[in-house]
Amino acid sequence: MSPQRAANITAAVIFILLAAGHQIPASSGQTVLQGTVHQQVVGQKVVKLTCSSSCSGNCFYDWYSRYWLSTYLGCSSIAEVWIDSTSSSNEDRYSCWVKNYDKSPLDCELGEKQWGVTYTPDSVCALEGSSVDLSCSYKHPGGLRVTESFWFINEQRVDLLLDDQYKRRVQYHQTKNQNQLYHTVRITDLKASDAQTYKFRFITDDPLAKFAGRSGVSLSVTGLKIEVSDTRGGGKMLNCSSTCTLTNPTYIWYRNGQPVSEQNRAVLYLRDRTVDAGSYSCAVKEHEEIRSAAVCGFEGLQVKVEGAAAAPVEEQTVTLTCSLMCSSQSYSIYTWYRNIQPVSECRSSSCSVAVVRGEISYSCAVEGRDLSSASVCEFRFSHSLIYLSVSRLD
Repeated sequence: MSPQRAANITAAVIFILLAAGHQIPASSGQTVLQGTVHQQVVGQKVVKLTCSSSCSGNCFYDWYSRYWLSTYLGCSSIAEVWIDSTSSSNEDRYSCWVKNYDKSPLDCELGEKQWGVTYTPDSVCALEGSSVDLSCSYKHPGGLRVTESFWFINEQRVDLLLDDQYKRRVQYHQTKNQNQLYHTVRITDLKASDAQTYKFRFITDDPLAKFAGRSGVSLSVTGLKIEVSDTRGGGKMLNCSSTCTLTNPTYIWYRNGQPVSEQNRAVLYLRDRTVDAGSYSCAVKEHEEIRSAAVCGFEGLQVKVEGAAAAPVEEQTVTLTCSLMCSSQSYSIYTWYRNIQPVSECRSSSCSVAVVRGEISYSCAVEGRDLSSASVCEFRFSHSLIYLSVSRLD
């Protein structure tokens, strides 16, 4: 005997016994009651069934169609289901039987399977100041039409578009693919306070047919921070970290504001106190404008030229400035070198020199400090070439 025929016979037997005034013990501690079905056509050719009964506690509902022969439709844990109909009439007749269980029976999801919201993914990590998309797919009984849909974060279920903290920073986008519905909210200019759980809710043309996804999307908002640690041999390890796990990030490192070539990992090793001197910051590809606070790799010196015209003439005076990289300390006594020879007239952080023909190198140092930089700054003028370098003071 087929399962469908067995279910029909069982329903008929239950109906006869109940009509005779019997209450059927289905198993120990369980009773079966006949409910009263209220049915109405809602939306676009959808029959909404509501089962009323005196059942209390863990109630579950078996649904049957009784137009020609009794046909088992399924079990639900809620007293309302929506049945697709090929016509807008109430020609079919339905019945419900209510059971009381200590725990939910298997495959009792007729009502739940008609509605749903699935969040993909259910957790997202994004950078503070960036934009993020939160997405879900959802479903409802066929024939109903969605009249309103929105995202919210609190129990009051306020649409983000109406929330003062979000309304200028959110956009909605909805698509449909092979009867599957999708909804996305984009939040721009992320703030630390945006770290919330976001849920989706939709309302249909049946005023009582509304649904909100329970779990939601958990959004974490992070900044970037560099952690510095010492390594063997006097080097340093810089680690660009975040408080949550970003999705497949490609890191970009900056030294003194300029990109460090061929470095795209979260960890950067500094080994040479001369070559690697300077301040460092990090960012993530496609969000280069959002950088971490700068940290000091190694202290160092750099020489800058000031007061040079676009095409200076010979004997014009320019000012060389010796400045510390990534250090808040200040020093009063500097030593300047011209072609490795001390310049006695320059003892401060700046030195005025004249543009002359030929190749002349300048360097500076701080007395009592082992500070140096291997970088060579080259400045070209109309008739001369000045090399500015910073060398160690032995």
